[in-house]
Amino acid sequence: MDWRKATSRPGPLAPGVRESRRIVGRYRLEAVDIETGAQFEDAVAFAAWPMELRETATGPRLRFPTGEEPCGIPLRALQARDDDALLMAGRCISCSHEAQASVRVIGTCLATGEAAGLAAALKVLHGACDAAAVNAAREKIAHEHS
Repeated sequence: MDWRKATSRPGPLAPGVRESRRIVGRYRLEAVDIETGAQFEDAVAFAAWPMELRETATGPRLRFPTGEEPCGIPLRALQARDDDALLMAGRCISCSHEAQASVRVIGTCLATGEAAGLAAALKVLHGACDAAAVNAAREKIAHEHS
């Protein structure tokens, strides 16, 4: 694998800035996905926090989802567009500025981190992985530790 071809979108580098660089993924999570509670067959995590936009000094502007369900986060948003072996998690997944205002919270970051780690391990062990395998591994681990 040639990691020199990996790309990310530039973002602010100053301390205290909530925006960060994001992978250019196989799918880009958008604001409409968060707002409507979009569901994906390859979901490996959920975004349940409103979009917490902080573009002004007067405090956050919250945009709440209109759907009944939290938005699924597809494995494709964690995978690099050109190499499914390169995975990102947390604030670095493939998403728009507004979608990142929802997915950057710690719970979602932890869930996408776990999913990315499981996907990477499954890729090494079996040469490939999909969301069903990631979710099955998560269930197996949870069952073994309950």
